[in-house]
Formats: sequence, structure tokens, C-alpha cells
Amino acid sequence: VLVAQLVLRRISSIFFGHECHDFVDVCSVANVSVLFLDEPYHGYYIHGKAPSSRGDWCHSEMSKVLYDEDKGLGLTRGLTPDGCQTFELYLPPDLSVSVAGSPPAHLRQSLCQIFGGVNATLLQMASRRPTQPEPMDIAEMSQHRCRVQALMDALVHAVMRKASEVVQTRAVINWFW
Repeated sequence: VLVAQLVLRRISSIFFGHECHDFVDVCSVANVSVLFLDEPYHGYYIHGKAPSSRGDWCHSEMSKVLYDEDKGLGLTRGLTPDGCQTFELYLPPDLSVSVAGSPPAHLRQSLCQIFGGVNATLLQMASRRPTQPEPMDIAEMSQHRCRVQALMDALVHAVMRKASEVVQTRAVINWFW
């Protein structure tokens, strides 16, 4: 029964599409990359690079850009020469990232420091009455978000520069399921 369900699901996805593929397409058209970590050092990455390098389009402009992409004009979506947009990640525990203008930083320690700051800001907000955020709280949370964004951008750009060295292609049989 289980095998029949898997085969039926795979065959139906050929004709009707698959939710994961639709999500990857939306991320790409919106120019949004997504990092999912299901374990401390393992996860998945969607390289949402819009073919136009922009994510904000009206319907008619988007239609033209997608038409041009279909004809082979413009930028490619993927991170690798074959256009792959989805990746499984295995991060080393001692991964360091070089953010512009600063020495290399240990990714895990940097993220722990940032999220410690997020928790401190949240505790500070919760200790006040009323518990509404003040403009300073919003500015602090924005700074935390920008620091995480800078780390992730540095990581992705480092991988993009060395994609041929650090990205491994899966065998064809692994793409079936």
C-alpha cells in the first residue's frame, strides 16, 4: 500500500505539479532565498534568485520577464551552471564567515550572540507595563535582523564564489523521489 501511494504521488506530481516546486518558483520570482535548518548542522536552502534580479513587478512586466526567461534571455535562476535552485546543506561545526569589513566570525557563536540579544530585547519589552514595543525596541530588533542578514549574505556569497568547489550534484536516481 505504501509503495502504491508513493508511486501514485510521484505520477500525479508529474501532471499536476508539486507543492515544493511551486514554493521554489514563488521564491525565485519574488527574489527571496530561504534557509531551513532541521538539525543544528543540516538543512535545506532555496536559492531564490529572480531571473530579472528584481522581485517587485506588476503583472504585465512579470509576464514579459518570464516570457524572456523562457526564450533564454536574461539571467539564470540557479546557483550552479545547470540552474539548480534547491540544495541540501551539511554545515561544519566550526564554520567561519567573513562579513565585509570585519575578521572572520564563527557562524554558530555569532548567531547565538545575536539571538541572545533578541531574547534580551524581548525580556525588556515583557518587563514593562504596557508590554507594547517602543521605537527603540523596534530599532534594536531591526539591528538584530540586519546582523543575521549580513551573516547569511556573506555565507551565500562565499558559496556562490566557490560553487564549483563546494556544491555537489546528486545522482539522477536521487532526484526521482
